[in-house]
Amino acid sequence: MKFSLTWLQQLVDLKLPIEKLAAQLTDIGLEVESITGDIIEVSVAANRADCLGIVGIAREAAAINKILFTAPSIPVVPASITDKINVTVKDSTACPKYLSRVIKNINNAVVTPQWMQERLIAADINTISPVVDITNYVMIELGQPLHAYDLDKLDTEIIVRRAKAAETIALLDDKVLELKTDTLVIADKNKPVALAGIMGGKDSGVTAKTTDISIESAYFDPIEIRLAARRVGIQSDASYHYERNIDASMRHAAMERATQLLLEIVGGQAGPVVTFEEPANLPKQVKILLRQSRITRVLGMSVPLTEVTRILQQLGMQTEQDENNDLIVTIPTHRVDITREIDLIEEVVRIFGFDNIPAQLPVGTLAFIPQPESAVGEDKILNCLINRGYNEAITYSFIDAEFTKQFVNHLDTSCSVTNPIAADMSLMRPSLIPGLINALMHNQNRQQARVRLCEIGLRFSGGLKNLKQTKTIAGVCTGTYAAESWNSQAREVDFYDIKNDVLTLFKLAHNLDGLIFMSTTDPALHPGRSLEIFLQDRTVGKLGELHPVIKQNLGLTNSVYVFELDYDAVSNGQVTNFKAFSKYPAVRRDLALLVNKSLKSEDLEISIKKTVGALLTNLVIFDVYEGKGVAEDKKSVGLGLTLQHPERTLTDKEVNEIFSSLVTVVGRDFQATLR
Repeated sequence: MKFSLTWLQQLVDLKLPIEKLAAQLTDIGLEVESITGDIIEVSVAANRADCLGIVGIAREAAAINKILFTAPSIPVVPASITDKINVTVKDSTACPKYLSRVIKNINNAVVTPQWMQERLIAADINTISPVVDITNYVMIELGQPLHAYDLDKLDTEIIVRRAKAAETIALLDDKVLELKTDTLVIADKNKPVALAGIMGGKDSGVTAKTTDISIESAYFDPIEIRLAARRVGIQSDASYHYERNIDASMRHAAMERATQLLLEIVGGQAGPVVTFEEPANLPKQVKILLRQSRITRVLGMSVPLTEVTRILQQLGMQTEQDENNDLIVTIPTHRVDITREIDLIEEVVRIFGFDNIPAQLPVGTLAFIPQPESAVGEDKILNCLINRGYNEAITYSFIDAEFTKQFVNHLDTSCSVTNPIAADMSLMRPSLIPGLINALMHNQNRQQARVRLCEIGLRFSGGLKNLKQTKTIAGVCTGTYAAESWNSQAREVDFYDIKNDVLTLFKLAHNLDGLIFMSTTDPALHPGRSLEIFLQDRTVGKLGELHPVIKQNLGLTNSVYVFELDYDAVSNGQVTNFKAFSKYPAVRRDLALLVNKSLKSEDLEISIKKTVGALLTNLVIFDVYEGKGVAEDKKSVGLGLTLQHPERTLTDKEVNEIFSSLVTVVGRDFQATLR
């Protein structure tokens, strides 16, 4: 909104530079956009419709400067003729108040007074004709939109109704709209003449030849106007005001002010005001108790009751003191944004000045919660996965039972919802994987070929009476291993990539001791590309490729890899202890053993570590061979063993004895032979 300082000074006795006024307005929440000469442009918040007129700005300036605010005198203009137009409102919810007045024998060919033209130009409003200029002037003076119709172009009456099917209207901006049946219009007996609260029609517009007019002053529901304006794609000055909930009690004042100016400038005779009003649908004037104790508690300081009363009264509110010396404040109709006690406190501190509230440091004792050194925080776990290319997802705890059957063996042990609000929310999730798979499908259906998602959440098992909640980490990935780049060759993610992701999580907590991966027969995973994870002989999770049948049923094209781990297995780690490096050389020896095909590498590793003992510093399986030169029921396993003594150099004799006993043990336990 734009206005001149000269006009403002006619309402408030301001004797300060325009820059100082701009700073004051900014302090009280009216952001100043620009200053040009003596013209100020302010940006008004959506809930402050009272400041969309110069009167509202003047009220705020008077309050902050502690000076008198003089509202413009608006006398009631008596009717000098009996002419009127009948008004019928068929939707009192959307239009609870409508005023109409006939003014006859005007001269719209006269020139708008210079003082009015200057104020309109200062507000960036073009002068058109005296009647239109007056309605615009009242809008920027009082913040109340009005509209004038050519009375001779109206057929008998005015009806506020919804548009009929296939009705059209030509607007003042020359747009022709085909109206929908939910659009609120102002109509005469035969046709629409205006979009209610938005713009008038061209066929009923006022011209230089107009002699008789009908003035409209109405209150429309803000939501109704907001929806209608968005629907037709038009935002006018009128809709801008109506959307922000103008003061319904000012409609009579706006009508009288417009009538007064019309009779002074274009002449004529005014008829009686025809009024329709539905009080039940109008904003109500409310009373709020403002307690001194609450002000002190919120602000951290005591504001004198006299100052609080002055501020509220200058803002247009009525106050009365109760028996506890608290204030009962009557909220004026132009401040529909004030509904609670805290809103009143905001008004007090806004005018009192935020800078006048002393800064106080918080007083209290800080209690530090002890954290075990071995614990790994949730943020650290998530950051680890995010650094490896995953995106955190949050899926529903309630999922579709039919969809989940593909991933979970026994749903009978899960907690089902007795009366679910929807079929896809009938089960409390026994696993996080179904939700992540659903999210993956959602992304792939939107041309996202590379998807990596992770989640930390609860999974549920047991019935309602024996409900068990287990915090879980789960992830799913598909597509290329790395994002598209010039310096890396594109390849699809594979089983070992997701296994490495899982290993990285366990490394965070230094939980590699006792960590074993063993093949599993989980029905949701590929039989040859899936593992069950054990930590200290306890099952803590699983990983692997999604079963091909499930992948096909879900319409997934690329291989999908998943993992699911108990949160405690990753978060409860071990504290690393210093161990001195041996200054004596290590000895590396390789073994090639022929073993049965069915032998698991984990069993072989456990036996070797137990046999060799503390001297074994590293064990690696570097080769597994099946084929020519090896029996069909056998496989060749290449082992690399590193031995090192902390206090002396191992001799060849000692190393040979260790390997000899090792060969004997694996031969006895696994029927292994040297290749």
